[in-house]
Amino acid sequence: MLKQLSHSLLTSEELVKTAERLIQAGKRSPLTNVLERRLKKTAEASNLLSDALDESLTNIYASRVQQADLQRDDAFQAFKYGVLSASYRSEGAVRLAGETLVEIVRKHGFSLYNLGHIAQSEAMKNLMGELSRCMTEISNSGVADLFEEMVNANEHFNDVYHEKLDDEAGKETPQIVVGKREVSKQITLFLNYVELLEDDKEQGVNKLVDELNQVIAEITIEARERQRG
Repeated sequence: MLKQLSHSLLTSEELVKTAERLIQAGKRSPLTNVLERRLKKTAEASNLLSDALDESLTNIYASRVQQADLQRDDAFQAFKYGVLSASYRSEGAVRLAGETLVEIVRKHGFSLYNLGHIAQSEAMKNLMGELSRCMTEISNSGVADLFEEMVNANEHFNDVYHEKLDDEAGKETPQIVVGKREVSKQITLFLNYVELLEDDKEQGVNKLVDELNQVIAEITIEARERQRG
């Protein structure tokens, strides 16, 4: 049974994160085609809110966030090209390790640096989570230093971005207010549609519901921990 999501607990950033995680779960599902319209509408709303959050940056934070974002993009690109290079090496162990890592990066997106700030942070988190289980391959392919730089650059960006969000809490622009309302609406429509598929016992829906429940549980825990400070 699909869990209920309490939108009132979530900040604007958490709403975008929730939308992105739900979308990714839907795309991994065999029901992707059935969910296509709902996934598209949820993504559109999420992107609009993400853009509104980015546009709300003060001049001071805009410069710092932009610099941190460029550093993160460069670090990702360096790691990507490092593993691509390793995958062409003549030494077997290096090449195999490189090929394994290339496929992981490919899965999460060679162009993930083009995503909005929040979506990119979510993609980077997923990428580095999977890569952290491949430290032998990272060592064998000679990109351990590049991996560390990418991790550090992503952490630095998130620190700067969250500092901005904390400073601007309670100063939401009209665009952000409208964006939050639309994302909440589209998430609700998406989850309601999945519930209908669940009622109809659509093939593959149970696995999707399990994934969505995990997303809802994780984001709820994050929101409550933030509120406790």
